[in-house]
Amino acid sequence: MNVREWALPVYTILMQLATGILFILWLIRSSKMQRVSSTDIDKLFRRPILVVFFTILLAIIGSHFHLSNPLLSFLAIRNIKDSWLSREIVFTILMFFSCAALVDQIWKPDKKSQHSTFILGWSAILFGGISIYCMSHIYLLPTQTSWNHWTTILMFFSSSIVLGTTSAVTLLFMDTIFIQKEEPQLAEIRSDILKRSLLMLGYLAIAGFIMVVILNVTQINRMQGGDEHLNISLSLLFDLYQPLVIFRFLILFAGIGVFILTAFWLIKKGKTLTELVVPIYLSCLFVLVAEILGRFLFYATHVRLGI
Repeated sequence: MNVREWALPVYTILMQLATGILFILWLIRSSKMQRVSSTDIDKLFRRPILVVFFTILLAIIGSHFHLSNPLLSFLAIRNIKDSWLSREIVFTILMFFSCAALVDQIWKPDKKSQHSTFILGWSAILFGGISIYCMSHIYLLPTQTSWNHWTTILMFFSSSIVLGTTSAVTLLFMDTIFIQKEEPQLAEIRSDILKRSLLMLGYLAIAGFIMVVILNVTQINRMQGGDEHLNISLSLLFDLYQPLVIFRFLILFAGIGVFILTAFWLIKKGKTLTELVVPIYLSCLFVLVAEILGRFLFYATHVRLGI
């Protein structure tokens, strides 16, 4: 794959990553609002949300490398009534500006309104989810038989879940450790939120992993009973790219497994966040590498029908 081809997996993965992280952060925020003051919990999320903002920005910049003339990219929004690509661009931009407004709200307490912060967060997540839905529909093409199936839509959302869960927790871990000297009064709150949230997020990570496996098995079964083009895709998957397929699922299983172990060590064994930095980082890294491999295989094994 050349630079222009790599721009697509970079963009799709980063947008799914950003949406997934923000969803997990807002899920935690919504569930902990009764126990922790809004001011304190927003302080915990300032830097992770800033990371989300720059991830979206990087995704938008990266997507331009796929264009022959990036300076004319704004013209793509003209066909919003008929084009899934135009819709994807519009909702990506809406998510970007919603997240920018959210960053402004959280980093400037004097301007903050809890109601508007709540709305901005879920609005950004909604726009991100619609953007993922639109980007998945771009691949539902009759000429691309391996992509033209409902599993493509769910695969994109399942990637967002597994990426978002492990990455959001890793960001909170790292932020808690690096900032504890500057904000010692929040150290106990941060640790308590992570302990109370990890069990729920562990179940979510397992559900996301199971969903990824089921969707891939469904896709493989579809290829086995399909036409010549699907059989070629299946042959590529299990002949040329078989080592990558095996490695992808092994490392994804390892990432989710380490994530669950980290939750167990923190909740049941009482280990400190500092002691668990390495495993939670490895969990995030393993899942990210697995999803990058999965996206590469998604593009590498498709076979175009017709001219």
